[in-house]
Amino acid sequence: MYTLQLYHNYSITMNEAKEVHSMLRRAAGIFTFVQTEFLPQLDSPPPLGSDLDPRVLNAYVNQCTAEAQEGCTRAKIILISLFEYTYIGSSSFYSYSG
Repeated sequence: MYTLQLYHNYSITMNEAKEVHSMLRRAAGIFTFVQTEFLPQLDSPPPLGSDLDPRVLNAYVNQCTAEAQEGCTRAKIILISLFEYTYIGSSSFYSYSG
């Protein structure tokens, strides 16, 4: 019930959530592509700590992947909370013997 109240304030639709998820996965793929295809072709290694540093690119990939997974987890929490709320509400409605 608490998660339902917590996420109730967000006004994101399911289609928007799916779009964010796919964009984060696509971004992770682009970072991986840059890391595997373009970095080996550079004449000199990128400066440490720059955006092209392999460790930084790897962090970008991990960050995008983690945020995409977090979005899926949040969606599942919302759906489970809605199901539990509906189930509890309907069971208390039908158990009332007035």
